[in-house]
Amino acid sequence: MLRDLLHKMSKKLRLLTTCLLSACSFLVIAQDQPSVPLAQYDPFSIKPVLSNVNIPVNIPVKDLERTINQQIDSIIYDDQSFTDNNNDGIKFRATKLKPITLKLLGQDIRYQVPIHLNIIKDVYLTELEAQGDINLIFKTTLQVLPNWKLNPITELVSHEWLKTPTLNVGFDMPITYIADMAVKKSKKIIAAEIDAQLAKSIDLKALAQQAWNAIQAPILISPAYKTWVKITPTEISMSPLSSQQGMISTVINLNGMSDIQIGEKPAFRPNSTLPPFQLKSALSRDSFTIHLITDIPYYEAAALVRDTLKGQVFENGKKKVKIEEINVYGQGNNLIIKVTMSGSYKGDIYLSGKPVYSFATNEIILENLDYEVETRNFLARSASWLFHKTILTKFESFLKFPISENLKGIQSTVQQSLNNYEIMGGVSLQGRLQTLQVNEIYLTATSIRVLLQSTGKLNMLVKIM
Repeated sequence: MLRDLLHKMSKKLRLLTTCLLSACSFLVIAQDQPSVPLAQYDPFSIKPVLSNVNIPVNIPVKDLERTINQQIDSIIYDDQSFTDNNNDGIKFRATKLKPITLKLLGQDIRYQVPIHLNIIKDVYLTELEAQGDINLIFKTTLQVLPNWKLNPITELVSHEWLKTPTLNVGFDMPITYIADMAVKKSKKIIAAEIDAQLAKSIDLKALAQQAWNAIQAPILISPAYKTWVKITPTEISMSPLSSQQGMISTVINLNGMSDIQIGEKPAFRPNSTLPPFQLKSALSRDSFTIHLITDIPYYEAAALVRDTLKGQVFENGKKKVKIEEINVYGQGNNLIIKVTMSGSYKGDIYLSGKPVYSFATNEIILENLDYEVETRNFLARSASWLFHKTILTKFESFLKFPISENLKGIQSTVQQSLNNYEIMGGVSLQGRLQTLQVNEIYLTATSIRVLLQSTGKLNMLVKIM
């Protein structure tokens, strides 16, 4: 009886032992691969950067000269009554002798207005007539009001007689005093007409408003990456008007923050409120800073590494493994390298390192490359022979991603965009990139994204109608 009981207990114990061994065997089999690191991508925002855009304004003096001559009639002043002006007994006509000429002196515009005078004096029972020629010299000082309106102030500086008027009364009698009186009347008309034409021809407010609105439109800086630059202007100012090379010149300067957006053209609603006029003798230099991007897709990064590492054999004593496949993806700030092996170990291991830019080699390398935590723990337990620094060093020498061609390509593309980028009718951008450098690297769901910072010069050209 006791023997039968012991026999039954022995059979149950053997069955339990078999189950325990099977369970242990299953656990060993279940853990013959390291855990797969999860893909993870952190949100990343690109901070706006300060930029300055210059708008050179150049008005040809010859154009202004032509406009003034067209608007100022050949008859400048005409008084055909002896009883006008408190019965002064004088009829007086002033006509243009020659076209008006302009000359620039510093911030002033000088005009020479040659005039022919015809004077008739009522002398009791007869009328005496005199003619003379005079050159009037005017000066205009240009000021700009807080509302961006041009406020020209024109005044007579001097005059010179080309031919002094005289009355013939049996002998020549100078009547300069009468002519001087006539000049005083003419100068008011001429100065007022010059001021009116200057204010009409140089509409700074319309120019500044057009530039202020236009610069807010998104700029497609890189069609390949659908990269848009959006500038939010914060300040507008202007340099003093000056004259150079036959031009009345000034520079309108826009300060603002440039931001980058990727994808379809971003919607925008321009702020049309033009700030008050500011005159600055020293404008911000036309330093334009923009962010750009270039991507290395994960499949391209894997292919670069695969070309050099696939088929490589690593040995440690009697054990060896062969690399069959390489894949990469992201986890936070680190790039995960999935390495598929065959041989003494058949399966996957995972490496992890932070992608950084090497200025020395113009490559993206992996900083602090090491076995991923779960892989390291697994190798320590199950395949310590593979947990070897030589293998890690070998990987480190091949896990490099050159980007010099990417940088050249994007610089060329952006430069082409900036050569003559039309924002709207009559408004275009012309720029020149001077520097391009890697600013930061982050990981997206599909690529290693390289954030670039480019500086250069950017001018806005506004066609003056």
